[in-house]
Amino acid sequence: MMDPFPIPLVIIGGKYDEFQDFDSEKRKIICKTLRFVAHSHGAHLQVRNDMYIFLLKLTSLLTFLLQHLGHLISLLLKFIKSYTRILLS
Repeated sequence: MMDPFPIPLVIIGGKYDEFQDFDSEKRKIICKTLRFVAHSHGAHLQVRNDMYIFLLKLTSLLTFLLQHLGHLISLLLKFIKSYTRILLS
């Protein structure tokens, strides 16, 4: 019954926040159907909502800023620790 897809396959369900408002029986049927399709093709099933995407973008932005702040601080500390040279060498 399982027929794996030739390349890795990911099924992504969006708008989970709207899905939560569905009737419980309707959600159950949708979930079982998606799981069956994912399993029969050897795929991964992921569900996301819009707030998750916002948090993911915010996290990547903060990581980017902190990395650059770390480089800047390490450069400043290198200049400060060198007492024998001028500051802007």
